[in-house]
Amino acid sequence: MKSNFLIFLFLFSFFASVLADDEPLKKAYLLNVNGISIYKSKEINQKVGVLNYKDEFAISQSDKDGAWTKIITGNKKRFIRKVESSRAEILIFTNILLKSYLVTKKIKNPILEKPFSDAKVLSELEQFSILEALAYSSPTDKSEDLPGYKERWYELLLADGRKGYAKEIGALYDSIEKAKLVAEKKQVELSGYALVTNPVYIKDIDNKEKEEIVGKNGLSKKGEFLYVNESREIKGVKYFYTVMSNPSRKYKMEATPTDYDDIPLRAWISEKDAKYFSPAEFSRYTLENSTYKKDKLLLEEIFAQNDNLPLNFLNVYIKPLGSKNKNWESKFFIASLYTGYINSSGFGDIEPLSLLVEKDKKNYKVYNGNIQNRGKIEFFDLDKDGTPEIFSSMDIQSMSRVAFTTPIFYAFIKGAYKEIPLPGNFLDSYEIDESFLYINKRDENSKKVGKRKYKYLQGKFVEVENKKGD
Repeated sequence: MKSNFLIFLFLFSFFASVLADDEPLKKAYLLNVNGISIYKSKEINQKVGVLNYKDEFAISQSDKDGAWTKIITGNKKRFIRKVESSRAEILIFTNILLKSYLVTKKIKNPILEKPFSDAKVLSELEQFSILEALAYSSPTDKSEDLPGYKERWYELLLADGRKGYAKEIGALYDSIEKAKLVAEKKQVELSGYALVTNPVYIKDIDNKEKEEIVGKNGLSKKGEFLYVNESREIKGVKYFYTVMSNPSRKYKMEATPTDYDDIPLRAWISEKDAKYFSPAEFSRYTLENSTYKKDKLLLEEIFAQNDNLPLNFLNVYIKPLGSKNKNWESKFFIASLYTGYINSSGFGDIEPLSLLVEKDKKNYKVYNGNIQNRGKIEFFDLDKDGTPEIFSSMDIQSMSRVAFTTPIFYAFIKGAYKEIPLPGNFLDSYEIDESFLYINKRDENSKKVGKRKYKYLQGKFVEVENKKGD
């Protein structure tokens, strides 16, 4: 009995130690081509190695330290510094708890050994093949705000028991029967646009109930685009499915009529009546048909820099910017356009996109990072690094503004313009000169208004003590 008790005690202690050390982990791959440092503990002087591009490791989901992330690499607990944009530097997979299935939607579907396009091909599957899905990654596109389905990497189980990866725009199905039905219907999730050549729409392609477009119903007319989020093939003919809303429904106010219909429009259209464009093809088409004719080289540079977005070049606006540095006034400017499409009836989905452009003789450099236009945009170089910071604020001279908008300060950090938190609060009045940012602050006790001075350095504002006489 004593021997059995000791065995039980040993086993209990062993499993308790294992479970106590157990924590939620996710498989991850490093996307940063420069690699990142590994640390033995949460101390900057405890560096013990480097994670290299494409390395596999496990990342902890329970460590809530804001500056550090716990990882498992080589069966050892280690730490990495928290990255600013984890999706850009680390590809993280989430395990699928319930049995789920993926239907391959592309014409060619290589299953890869690792989630990288140049990885070894394990198998080549036909379109509408069905596989069990084990895990999925975060979306691989750069913009979370794009409509429709997201392209992701999926970890899949092959018929021979091997595990591989495929990049897909698709949904998972919780039963093999649902997956087979999708495969039989040749149903494909899409994220693109169709140019309407004959505006004949179908409510239900299974019943073939047709309804010809009328001017007031909001669906796109001949020569207009519509957003496509699904296609299905019936008897050798593809049909595209669209869901279109009026963007004004996002901004409904008290003045909105009580009978205002904000229900999205849903319909199918045959490939005989519309031509499909992928986001890149849509961008190329709008570029070639843009009303901006002054310098197509500029548009080509914007296209090359943002090839993952459905850029709408049909209307491009160039805005020269004021600057304390007079040499910058002709060198830097803002190019504004949209992603997405709105038809003549006001239905669709667009997002404004404003990019900083630097002109050097006949060449252009387009900077990453969307700059929101609050009405007035100014350039500064507070950190004296030769790359401008941008201050976007409400134009108090404009009579068209209908609501107060807070200013935004942008700086170029690690390859893209990013918003830098401003000191103070949204009711404060800001001023910027060639070296400092100032806030007019009212003392709650004396009610006197005084200026606080801030220096911008390395991505943040630091208050500077005012000297006597300032």
